[in-house]
Amino acid sequence: MPPRNLLLLASFLFLSLPGSAQLIELGGFGSFGHFDLPPFANDAVGVGGRLDIGLGHHIALEGEGSYDFKHPTVQIAASGLGFNVTQFRLGVVHANGGFKLQTKGGSYFIFLKGGVLNFFPDVRTTTLVGTIQTPTPSTGTSFTEAVFYPGAGIGFHAGILGIRVDAGDEIYWDEGTHHNLRITFGPTIRF
Repeated sequence: MPPRNLLLLASFLFLSLPGSAQLIELGGFGSFGHFDLPPFANDAVGVGGRLDIGLGHHIALEGEGSYDFKHPTVQIAASGLGFNVTQFRLGVVHANGGFKLQTKGGSYFIFLKGGVLNFFPDVRTTTLVGTIQTPTPSTGTSFTEAVFYPGAGIGFHAGILGIRVDAGDEIYWDEGTHHNLRITFGPTIRF
């Protein structure tokens, strides 16, 4: 279906909802995540944004995207007369969407989302022999994992302004099940 037709269909569905169900919420957030991908650092911080489209008093469609900054871990190993200093950095892109089930005012909620995690590893090694440094080019291949992301949270609202905090488990399967804690916190605007 062409994008223009998809946009028209979505607009028609949104406008056909009862007036009390038409609620859009935009938000930005900071995030903290915990990943188990040795030798990279386990903890990550990032920023992102989300959009909720109310389908009724107790249900909304929610989509979000965020980026966790590349954060380094350093390993030093002796090699003959010198040392190898290796820096491991990992950036992560999150893209999730699904349903948010909430109390009538939206203050307490749970969500069930699916999506992808895109990992961007970066490995750089520098060999130090005396005062001579020999860097090697950066290596690393990005890879993508499908995720299931259940979670819960709480929001506080004063008119159109609000603040939201939530926590969930971004689960992916690659040679076993990987559970990744993710916490987000940030402001929201409703209209």
